[in-house]
Amino acid sequence: MTLRTSTAKAVKYVLGLTGFVALSVGYLAIPGKLNWYLALVLVYGSALWPYLVVVTVEMLAVYAGVSSPYQTKFYNEIKNDLKLAGIGVLAFIGVYSFRPTAYGATSFDIFGAAVPFLAASFFTIRRITKLKLMDQPMKGRYRNFILVMISCVCALCFWLATRVVSSHFNLIASTWIQITIFSVSVFFYVESRRVEHVLKVGHIELSPVLLAVFGNDGSYAQIEPIAERWNRAVAQHKQKASRHAKKQKRKPSY
Repeated sequence: MTLRTSTAKAVKYVLGLTGFVALSVGYLAIPGKLNWYLALVLVYGSALWPYLVVVTVEMLAVYAGVSSPYQTKFYNEIKNDLKLAGIGVLAFIGVYSFRPTAYGATSFDIFGAAVPFLAASFFTIRRITKLKLMDQPMKGRYRNFILVMISCVCALCFWLATRVVSSHFNLIASTWIQITIFSVSVFFYVESRRVEHVLKVGHIELSPVLLAVFGNDGSYAQIEPIAERWNRAVAQHKQKASRHAKKQKRKPSY
């Protein structure tokens, strides 16, 4: 089963609209002229807003029974974490709502919603660096690079939060930054869990939701041959390892 054509078109429209809103709000938030540095931040930050739509649609497809068994298994694995994160978010917002002052540029409730996902992302990536791919552990320099990268992302997010609280940004900029941080946190959490899932099961599968939205002839579908080659390589390695293990068992012990 997959998404209906009308539903896929609606999702594609919402993705485009979300990206447009993100770019528009981000542009309005820029205090001065648009230079190359701010343009990069604007483009890459806004690109993550539609990702929230993608994750939401994929989860709804799983619950509606129109996703693949592979995606269903993956989202069932992380649903408890998402529930716990959601409870933490609601608790934070609930406590934050008792503030005597009105919502303003120094409010950071959206950032508070990102904290559980950032923390979970960091510990998930730490677990990933200890996993083996085809019986080969990750090299030390790659492991250190990944850990440094996620640490820098977390540090940058918390630094931006301190700038928000210290009234460094206006209301529009504060809101855009916090939604972007929340999008980043969800992206790192879901994709780090997805990588962990891929390494554990030794199989990659493209999202049927995204295939339905962007079409089988789109750029997303072009990743499929790469995924298939990787799946074949892992499967061949497992077969060789299984044959080797059987041979070892057959050897007489003295």
